[in-house]
Amino acid sequence: MKQKTELKKEVESLKTVLEMKKSEIQNLRTENLKMQKDLEELPLAKEQVEKLKARNEDLQARVDEKVELERLVYKNNNRYTSLPYCIVVKQLQ
Repeated sequence: MKQKTELKKEVESLKTVLEMKKSEIQNLRTENLKMQKDLEELPLAKEQVEKLKARNEDLQARVDEKVELERLVYKNNNRYTSLPYCIVVKQLQ
């Protein structure tokens, strides 16, 4: 009788372990599917990153050009404003 009771406990314990393993396997499958989907989307994301990097470089070059142009305009403006009025008027005519 004691052996039968212990065997029943052992069976219940094994069933519990089996349920835990089934749950763990299901969780791993779900995680695996998500990772596969992410992996499939990765090339597109990398392509978008490269496009954004190129756009960023282009915009930075434009900003640098505008900053240089503003510097030159400011420099020329200061040069003309420091001249006497009559010279400025002559140069404008």
